[in-house]
Amino acid sequence: MRKIFSAVAVVGLLAMGVAGCSSSGGTQSSEGAPITQESAAGSWVLVDGKGPEGEVKPTEATPIELTIESDGQFSGSSGCNSIMGAMTVTDGSVDMGTIGQTMMACEEDAMTLEFAYTQALDSVTAGTASAEEMTLTGEGTELHFKPAGS
Repeated sequence: MRKIFSAVAVVGLLAMGVAGCSSSGGTQSSEGAPITQESAAGSWVLVDGKGPEGEVKPTEATPIELTIESDGQFSGSSGCNSIMGAMTVTDGSVDMGTIGQTMMACEEDAMTLEFAYTQALDSVTAGTASAEEMTLTGEGTELHFKPAGS
Protein backbone atom coordinates (compact mmCIF):
# COMPACT_ATOMS: atom_id res chain seq x y z
CA MET A 1 0.00 0.00 0.00
CA ARG A 2 2.82 2.38 0.84
CA LYS A 3 4.52 1.77 -2.55
CA ILE A 4 1.27 2.49 -4.39
CA PHE A 5 0.72 5.69 -2.41
CA SER A 6 4.31 6.78 -3.10
CA ALA A 7 3.90 6.05 -6.79
CA VAL A 8 0.60 7.96 -6.89
CA ALA A 9 2.20 10.87 -5.02
CA VAL A 10 5.13 10.99 -7.47
CA VAL A 11 2.79 10.85 -10.47
CA GLY A 12 0.66 13.59 -8.88
CA LEU A 13 3.70 15.80 -8.28
CA LEU A 14 4.90 15.25 -11.84
CA ALA A 15 1.45 16.12 -13.18
CA MET A 16 1.40 19.31 -11.11
CA GLY A 17 4.87 20.18 -12.38
CA VAL A 18 3.82 19.68 -15.99
CA ALA A 19 0.63 21.65 -15.39
CA GLY A 20 2.70 24.42 -13.82
CA CYS A 21 4.92 24.53 -16.88
CA SER A 22 1.93 24.82 -19.16
CA SER A 23 0.27 27.54 -17.13
CA SER A 24 1.10 31.22 -17.53
CA GLY A 25 4.84 30.60 -17.24
CA GLY A 26 4.85 27.77 -19.75
CA THR A 27 2.51 29.27 -22.30
CA GLN A 28 4.88 32.09 -22.97
CA SER A 29 4.51 32.69 -26.67
CA SER A 30 7.50 32.51 -28.95
CA GLU A 31 6.96 36.24 -29.55
CA GLY A 32 9.02 36.87 -26.42
CA ALA A 33 11.74 34.37 -27.30
CA PRO A 34 15.23 35.87 -27.49
CA ILE A 35 16.35 36.32 -31.07
CA THR A 36 18.61 33.77 -32.72
CA GLN A 37 20.26 33.78 -36.13
CA GLU A 38 17.67 31.19 -37.23
CA SER A 39 14.59 33.01 -35.87
CA ALA A 40 15.67 36.28 -37.48
CA ALA A 41 16.17 34.75 -40.93
CA GLY A 42 13.50 35.82 -43.39
CA SER A 43 11.97 38.86 -45.06
CA TRP A 44 10.54 41.49 -42.72
CA VAL A 45 8.62 44.75 -43.08
CA LEU A 46 8.97 47.49 -40.48
CA VAL A 47 5.64 48.32 -38.85
CA ASP A 48 6.85 51.10 -36.56
CA GLY A 49 9.52 51.98 -34.07
CA LYS A 50 11.66 54.57 -32.40
CA GLY A 51 15.35 55.24 -32.18
CA PRO A 52 17.91 57.82 -31.10
CA GLU A 53 16.64 60.19 -33.79
CA GLY A 54 12.97 59.80 -32.88
CA GLU A 55 9.98 57.99 -34.34
CA VAL A 56 10.42 55.58 -37.23
CA LYS A 57 7.04 55.26 -38.96
CA PRO A 58 7.15 54.02 -42.55
CA THR A 59 4.35 54.86 -44.98
CA GLU A 60 3.05 53.19 -48.13
CA ALA A 61 5.23 55.58 -50.11
CA THR A 62 8.31 54.82 -47.98
CA PRO A 63 8.21 51.14 -46.92
CA ILE A 64 11.13 49.76 -44.97
CA GLU A 65 12.08 46.15 -45.62
CA LEU A 66 14.78 43.94 -44.13
CA THR A 67 15.80 40.51 -45.41
CA ILE A 68 18.08 38.48 -43.16
CA GLU A 69 19.78 35.35 -44.46
CA SER A 70 20.47 32.37 -42.20
CA ASP A 71 24.18 33.31 -42.14
CA GLY A 72 23.30 36.81 -40.87
CA GLN A 73 23.84 38.70 -44.13
CA PHE A 74 21.09 41.28 -44.51
CA SER A 75 19.81 43.63 -47.17
CA GLY A 76 16.78 45.80 -47.56
CA SER A 77 15.20 49.12 -48.30
CA SER A 78 15.54 51.92 -45.78
CA GLY A 79 12.81 54.09 -47.23
CA CYS A 80 14.98 55.64 -49.92
CA ASN A 81 18.23 53.71 -50.34
CA SER A 82 19.22 50.07 -50.17
CA ILE A 83 21.08 48.83 -47.12
CA MET A 84 23.29 45.79 -46.56
CA GLY A 85 25.44 44.28 -43.87
CA ALA A 86 26.02 41.31 -41.62
CA MET A 87 24.14 40.74 -38.36
CA THR A 88 25.70 38.61 -35.64
CA VAL A 89 23.62 37.09 -32.85
CA THR A 90 25.53 35.67 -29.88
CA ASP A 91 23.81 34.56 -26.68
CA GLY A 92 20.91 36.98 -27.28
CA SER A 93 23.15 39.94 -28.11
CA VAL A 94 22.75 41.45 -31.56
CA ASP A 95 25.43 43.31 -33.51
CA MET A 96 24.32 44.75 -36.84
CA GLY A 97 27.94 45.40 -37.81
CA THR A 98 28.75 48.09 -40.33
CA ILE A 99 25.67 49.07 -42.30
CA GLY A 100 26.38 49.91 -45.92
CA GLN A 101 23.95 51.81 -48.07
CA THR A 102 23.49 53.29 -51.50
CA MET A 103 23.61 57.06 -51.80
CA MET A 104 20.53 58.12 -53.79
CA ALA A 105 18.81 61.39 -53.00
CA CYS A 106 15.08 61.24 -52.25
CA GLU A 107 12.38 63.55 -50.99
CA GLU A 108 13.15 65.14 -47.65
CA ASP A 109 10.53 63.11 -45.73
CA ALA A 110 11.99 59.84 -47.03
CA MET A 111 15.54 60.95 -46.18
CA THR A 112 14.48 61.93 -42.65
CA LEU A 113 12.77 58.57 -42.15
CA GLU A 114 15.77 56.73 -43.55
CA PHE A 115 18.18 58.54 -41.24
CA ALA A 116 16.03 57.76 -38.19
CA TYR A 117 15.79 54.08 -39.23
CA THR A 118 19.48 53.56 -39.95
CA GLN A 119 20.45 55.26 -36.67
CA ALA A 120 17.99 53.00 -34.83
CA LEU A 121 19.27 49.90 -36.64
CA ASP A 122 22.83 50.89 -35.79
CA SER A 123 21.96 51.03 -32.07
CA VAL A 124 20.34 47.55 -31.94
CA THR A 125 21.85 45.28 -29.28
CA ALA A 126 19.12 42.66 -28.64
CA GLY A 127 15.80 41.40 -29.90
CA THR A 128 13.03 38.85 -29.93
CA ALA A 129 11.69 36.93 -32.90
CA SER A 130 8.98 34.45 -33.79
CA ALA A 131 7.18 33.47 -36.97
CA GLU A 132 4.72 36.35 -36.36
CA GLU A 133 7.00 39.24 -35.44
CA MET A 134 10.51 40.45 -34.77
CA THR A 135 11.47 43.26 -32.41
CA LEU A 136 14.96 44.72 -32.41
CA THR A 137 15.94 46.77 -29.37
CA GLY A 138 18.80 48.84 -28.03
CA GLU A 139 19.28 51.89 -25.86
CA GLY A 140 16.39 54.18 -26.82
CA THR A 141 15.53 51.90 -29.75
CA GLU A 142 12.64 49.57 -30.46
CA LEU A 143 11.83 48.45 -34.01
CA HIS A 144 8.76 46.26 -34.72
CA PHE A 145 8.71 44.09 -37.84
CA LYS A 146 6.17 41.71 -39.34
CA PRO A 147 6.88 39.04 -41.93
CA ALA A 148 6.81 40.36 -45.50
CA GLY A 149 3.62 39.43 -47.27
CA SER A 150 1.50 39.17 -44.13
